[in-house]
Amino acid sequence: MARSLRMMIEDLSATLRNHDSVQSHLPHTYQIDLRTQRFFRGHGLAIFVLFLLGTPLHLFGYFHHSMSVLSIVAIDALAGVYALWMWAWSSRRVILYEDAIAVVGWRSMRKFALPEIRGRRMGKLPAQAGGGSYYIIVPLDQNARDLGLPPFLHVDEFFYSWMKAIPKIDARQPGS
Repeated sequence: MARSLRMMIEDLSATLRNHDSVQSHLPHTYQIDLRTQRFFRGHGLAIFVLFLLGTPLHLFGYFHHSMSVLSIVAIDALAGVYALWMWAWSSRRVILYEDAIAVVGWRSMRKFALPEIRGRRMGKLPAQAGGGSYYIIVPLDQNARDLGLPPFLHVDEFFYSWMKAIPKIDARQPGS
């Protein structure tokens, strides 16, 4: 196990040396593609506005079965929470360091150093969510949760070479 970890770190170091300047690349930040961010943010905002536009119609009795004011406010608040969740979800970033990887959100950050990483595998979104694939970083500690990178990341060749230095594991392997 220690030998494979050493090999993983040496492979990553070789990958970094192959690029012009490590300092110019690291830490390097990746975000969800800008068009995809706009889609998800717009989707959340559209749902929120749709519910807000329905509020006066309910209050003035344009619907056959009007709702109570408390119910309307609760539904509008849930639509607002959904819009904020879509915005936060699309704002997540991946940061590559020389010896670690982190996923950063509005109020959270998860980071794994290379010695804590068992390997990587791919996850797939359902067709209803766009059907894209994304990386999953699997930790050595079996009690720790996997680190799912955001789908639809706007990445470059450096990102792929960094990820190739992490061993690929099969999702069906025990402990993964």
